[in-house]
Order: sequence, then structure tokens, then C-alpha cells
Amino acid sequence: MNGHQTSATEDTMKAVMYERYGGPDVLEVRDIPVPQPGPGEMLVRVRSSMVAYGDYRMRSLNLEGIPAVERFLARLALGFRHPKRRILGMGIAGDVVRRGAGVTGFIEGDSVVAGLWHRMRFGGYAEYVCAAADGPVEVKPLNLGYDESLAAIGGIAALSLVRRAAVRAGEHVVVYGASGAVGTTAVQLAKHAGAVVTAVCSGPNGAMVRALGADRVVDYTKEDFTDSGERYDAVLDAVGKLTAAKSTRALKPNGRSLSVLTNGHASSGRPEMSYLLSLAQHGALTPVIDRTYPLERAAEAHRYVESGRKRGNVLLHCDR
Repeated sequence: MNGHQTSATEDTMKAVMYERYGGPDVLEVRDIPVPQPGPGEMLVRVRSSMVAYGDYRMRSLNLEGIPAVERFLARLALGFRHPKRRILGMGIAGDVVRRGAGVTGFIEGDSVVAGLWHRMRFGGYAEYVCAAADGPVEVKPLNLGYDESLAAIGGIAALSLVRRAAVRAGEHVVVYGASGAVGTTAVQLAKHAGAVVTAVCSGPNGAMVRALGADRVVDYTKEDFTDSGERYDAVLDAVGKLTAAKSTRALKPNGRSLSVLTNGHASSGRPEMSYLLSLAQHGALTPVIDRTYPLERAAEAHRYVESGRKRGNVLLHCDR
């Protein structure tokens, strides 16, 4: 057992829902029935919920930068006119309060971290959520809090970028958009691999990114990193805003360019999540938390994430 014993005695819970696509104001707090875990599922009492940039894109149906075929498939999965899944939230940390039939490996009272992107379940903006026990779920490390554990997996897309780019010791790597959830993780993972890292972010975030291990910081508001003439072994776009032309111009022959929009979620299962949690547990990865909001202020959290100014992770606190 890892955490506090909890019993789900409430019949209703608060959840942040949206019935239509649009701005942050489409998010509404409602009282709805507590879900019941089906076979293979666990009911989790949510303590912290991730507010990801992808949540903003789903809420607003902003699919800019995604290839046409993938954009169509995303519309099909999310809903053409109205959202099919009306509670956002890709990741949570909380406590198991009930198990459905066939669940093994977890018990009531376990404190867990769960990725709800598995099968596009979502639903983290709520006081309770059902998580698939065979999905990306791990017991929370004892020496990390709920927020820190959740923030450790907040940049899981960075692991896919670094691994697919096959970053090696001594290589020169650019992380573009280095101050967000994916970027701060990418900087640390690239350094962990032994790379020399150039971090591109806004000036006010430079000191924070350098403290995470970046060897050089470029303020994109004052300088275009591709104008220096330096060439890199890999360019990792952690925000999906770098054009292919700029990436190519900055690469050495046979260099690799990857974007979070098209390469960031190839591998985001339990092994990847376990790896990030292990790094954080042993001090090799620093989870970066910018702001936390109560569940009722989810719309405000979305406005902040949408502003593009966040540093690391933004979380919702879902405790009553």
C-alpha cells in the first residue's frame, strides 16, 4: 500500500466538462455521478490532474500543424461537431479506491500515477476517474508527492523525441521550446544521454532552463538560432512551431529533426512512464511545476496554458 486509505462513499463528484468546442469559457464545473469501474478498471480518487497543451488543442479543436490525414483521424476520434469525450485530462495522480473485476497488481489505497491518453480515455478533470489497470499506470514513488510524480510524466513526449532522434553522447542538440513541460524534460533527457544542449526559449525562462542543464540558451525573441551558422546533430521541436525549412537549415548532413506534433507520442506506455518516474525518484530528472489551480478554476488554467508563457507543468488540484 502506498498512500492514504480512501473510500469512495460519495454518489456524485465535481467534474469540468465541455459540450462544444471553443475558448476556455466552454469549460463548466458540474456535479455528475461518480463512475463505476468496469472489468479491468480502477476507480481513482484524483489528487492532481495535468493541464496539457494538448488539452487546449482539443478544447478549441486547434489541429494546426498536424498532417491532413492525421487531422481527419483526430476529428473523427474527438468528434466533428461536438466533443465525444466531454471531460478533458490526460494524466492524473491519486489513490485507488475501488477495483473492477480482474484487476491485479494494484490494491485499494495505492497511490498511483496514470496516463489517461491510453485509448483516448481522458477524464482527469474530475474528482474521480476510472483508469485501465493494463494501461500506463504506476504506483507513485514514496519520496515524490502527487504533483511531482505527475509532473515527472508531463513531458513523456520528450522521451519519444530523444529516443527516436537516437541522441548520443557528445552530439549537439537543439531543444526548441525548451521551457514547457515537454521542453524541460527534453533538455534533461538529452543531457542525461550526454549531449551538448542548446535550449531555445524566451529570455525570462533562460535561467531556469540553464539550471536544468542546458549548455547554451538562445532567446528566440531576440535571436534566430538558425542564423548563427552552427549546425546540429538533432533538432527537437518541443512545441510544434518550428518550420521544416528552419529545422533543415540548422542540421548537419544526416542530422535528425523531430517535432512533438508528429513524433511525440509514439511510445508513451507504462515502461516509458516507469522510466521517467525512476529518474525523478533518484534525482536524475527534476519535475518542473509552474502553477497549480483548484479544479473550479480550470478555465483560468487553460487561459494561462494557451498564453504560451507556462514554465514546465500546470496542474489542477482536485481535492474536496
